[in-house]
Amino acid sequence: MKVFLRRIEKYYFNLNSKGEQWVVYRKPSIEHIMPRELTSDWKLMINSGKKYDEAAEDLYKNNLNKLGNLLLIDNNANAGLKNFPFERKKQEYLKLNLILATIPFNTNSETILTTKSFTFDTIKNRTIKLSNILIEEIYEIK
Repeated sequence: MKVFLRRIEKYYFNLNSKGEQWVVYRKPSIEHIMPRELTSDWKLMINSGKKYDEAAEDLYKNNLNKLGNLLLIDNNANAGLKNFPFERKKQEYLKLNLILATIPFNTNSETILTTKSFTFDTIKNRTIKLSNILIEEIYEIK
């Protein structure tokens, strides 16, 4: 998955330039936006304010490692984020200037940095967008 994230990041980073640059990490790691351990606040937000039940738990398990829930980040920064609330994570993503957090993923051109909440639908929409970039733009499969 890290290879796909790197390819998308490189593509988007160089979209409006003629150069070919890479984002440099000391040690890149994968950040789960929706964390691997959910707090009660995360459970409420991720399920769009509905009760977090067995069906929601199944959705959680199915969405945890999807492309739309992942970012590339330096390992040291990732270790500090853990299961922080989404708003705090967004602040950190902004400080770190994470390219993957700036890619619009829906018809409103929302990004991870501009969306108000992070839900299962957000993961779905972002997965579709990032997959389309990989398939249509990077690998040019039509």
